[in-house]
Parts: sequence; structure tokens; C-alpha cells
Amino acid sequence: MSKNIRTVLFCAMVLVMTVFIVGCNPFEKPEDVVNEYYMNVADSKFDKAYNLFSKQTKDFYSKEDFVMLLNLEKEVWTLTGLKIDKSGTYKEKIIDGIKFNDVTEFEVVQKHIRNGNTEETSSTTIRNIVKENGKLKVYKEKFDFKKALSNNYFILGKMYATGKGKDKDTTQAVDMFNMGMHLTKV
Repeated sequence: MSKNIRTVLFCAMVLVMTVFIVGCNPFEKPEDVVNEYYMNVADSKFDKAYNLFSKQTKDFYSKEDFVMLLNLEKEVWTLTGLKIDKSGTYKEKIIDGIKFNDVTEFEVVQKHIRNGNTEETSSTTIRNIVKENGKLKVYKEKFDFKKALSNNYFILGKMYATGKGKDKDTTQAVDMFNMGMHLTKV
């Protein structure tokens, strides 16, 4: 076999092995996964953020619902700061009644301003990175999705009604209030 053919075969083999290794485990550390998730959210790449969810999380929330909620939150809130700290590692952890192995827990503090206001507020969330079929995934705990949507519609309605954060528009305000009310009745 000529030297050129051996060189080409060796390079092809290295390329295939590299693609296989990188393709099988794009994230080496839980920190990479949680940071990638929040970077995608901050950049409005909600589909990419959703793709980092565990199967169990995807069973709770459809991609359409997740994207709708984050788009609505982006209309209401402006993210001004984000702090992510590792708060624990567990060989085994039960979350929402589901047993997970090899869990890394992060405390996430988000600072934000409601559009139209100047006062900064913060919220703290625990985000878990779980191992699923050998890959690290984000587990987002169950929450009342309709209530979260409803609350954001009411805030958005108030913004339209008062002209703080949105141009004053009573028709839009009524529409937002009605959407929020509809969700609380369903």
C-alpha cells in the first residue's frame, strides 16, 4: 500500500473517531450543560434550550408551550444578571418523585427588571443536571405552567394599560387580561 493511501486512511480514521467521540458526548461537565442552557435562553434560542432537557422534562412540557412561555417572559422581563453556582452532587436523588442517578445541582440566581420599571428584582431557582443514557441533560422541575402564563399575561396587560414598558393600548391590555383570565378558568 502506498504511503499516500495509508496517510489518507489514517486521517479518515482519526476524523471518524473524533466525530464519534464529540458526537456522543458534546458536554463533558454538568457546568457546560447548565451554562449552555442559560446562554440559549438569554440569546432567545429557546428551541436549543429545550433540546437540552431530559426526557422526563419533555414529557411535562411541550416545546411549543416552553417557547411560548419564554417569549412571553421576554416581553415582560429584561434579564440584568445571572449567577450559577454548583450547590451539590448526588449519586442518587429523587426529584418530583423520579429517581435519578449522578445528579449535579446548581443554584441559579437571575436578576431582572420588569419592563417599564427601574427596580431590579431577583429570583433563585435550583436547576439539576441529570445523566440520561450516558448524556448530561437539564431536568426542569414541574411547575404550574398555566399559572405562569396567566401571571405574565396579567403583567403584560398592566403594562399596556399603564403605558409602562409598552405603548399605552387599552385594546391590547384587555386582550392580555382576557388571555390571563381564560387560563385561570381552564
